[in-house]
Amino acid sequence: MPKDGCTVFHRGEKRSLPARPARVIDPTGAGDVFAAAFFICWAETGDPGQAAVFANVTASMALQRPGPRGVPSRIEVEEYVNLLRS
Repeated sequence: MPKDGCTVFHRGEKRSLPARPARVIDPTGAGDVFAAAFFICWAETGDPGQAAVFANVTASMALQRPGPRGVPSRIEVEEYVNLLRS
């Protein structure tokens, strides 16, 4: 996952979304975590921008923990995303 966030192209629009700051402990699988989180959220909401924010947060949290157990819970991710909205 790039430390600069991600860019979403949808219906002729380009949208750059920042990464959540993270201290990298284990980068293994962060891209897979990002992709899974993005497609789950996009399927649920139909909003690729919202999905990108959700995926950025999920992958950044995974970077901060070792191994497969490092993947955050949905509740952790949603709590952080909700803080961003307030």
